[in-house]
Amino acid sequence: MRRAREVCRAVSLLLMLGVALALGIPPAQGQDGEPARPPEGMAAVKPPMPMPAFSLPGVNGAPLNSSALQGQVVVVRFWATW
Repeated sequence: MRRAREVCRAVSLLLMLGVALALGIPPAQGQDGEPARPPEGMAAVKPPMPMPAFSLPGVNGAPLNSSALQGQVVVVRFWATW
């Protein structure tokens, strides 16, 4: 009895997940075969642009060039104390 209830619950969850995914994902192509356009009032995401070259003083006083960071994930945090 308990096993049947667990199976029924799992099947129900999978079914609800499938319906939610089917309703929430817009089609990749329109009816004419063209790529789907974003809805009215929304803009498509532009491809990322390369970071401009810069040079900043590092924590040890030596200059830090952006070319030394190429291929790495970098978080640049600007802050100030007033």
